[in-house]
Amino acid sequence: MAAISAIRSNPTLRGFYQQPRQRNKPPKVALVAVIRKLAILLNQLLRNPSFLPAS
Repeated sequence: MAAISAIRSNPTLRGFYQQPRQRNKPPKVALVAVIRKLAILLNQLLRNPSFLPAS
């Protein structure tokens, strides 16, 4: 659910979702890529609280 919400509201993650979709990947594959990206960003935030992802 967090990934779907992020795709709708965050332009960076929306673009990250649309890239595999434009290459004819199934929606679930693109969604899992966004989930993985969110997990990586959250891990970075936990390691370094002053971390700000590039926009």
